Amino acid sequence: MNIIKANHSSEIPKNFTGIVEWPNRTKYWYKEGNLHREDGPAIDYLDKEKHWYKEGKRHREDGPAVELICGTKRWYLEDKNQEMVSLRKYIILDYYKGKYNLMWYKLLDKNKILDIPNIPGLIMDFITVNTSPYYFALHSKYKTKINTDQGSFINDKKNHNIRKNKCMV
Repeated sequence: MNIIKANHSSEIPKNFTGIVEWPNRTKYWYKEGNLHREDGPAIDYLDKEKHWYKEGKRHREDGPAVELICGTKRWYLEDKNQEMVSLRKYIILDYYKGKYNLMWYKLLDKNKILDIPNIPGLIMDFITVNTSPYYFALHSKYKTKINTDQGSFINDKKNHNIRKNKCMV
């Protein structure tokens, strides 16, 4: 793997394939001039912030494509933002294997039919336990209940809480 150290984006060769290391130890993975990595985040900040890209587009099929240090997570497929949804707000019309070999929900909204990918952590089912609201994700990696009154939506197996905050992508 070709590795270069850079201080400015102008130092990255056109159509570069390899890793760029920045002075703050952030690493960017490129393939033919585009941010791209198959086996992990294409941008990996020292502070644990991570961004997944495929062929220059934000994209991840097995979890959030953006994980910010403040805990905010965003899901993307081919640079299209996938909003977290609660199944309680929709009528489930169908569940099928579709694009990217993912399972997809066909959901009926008040005015339209939506196709939502079942990316781990994206689809939430809202339920009530002992009169306190809890969220459960549909993927086993995220099946830890977190009381939303304490400000968290979901907890992964590493016990990194994702809190409500003003952090933006």
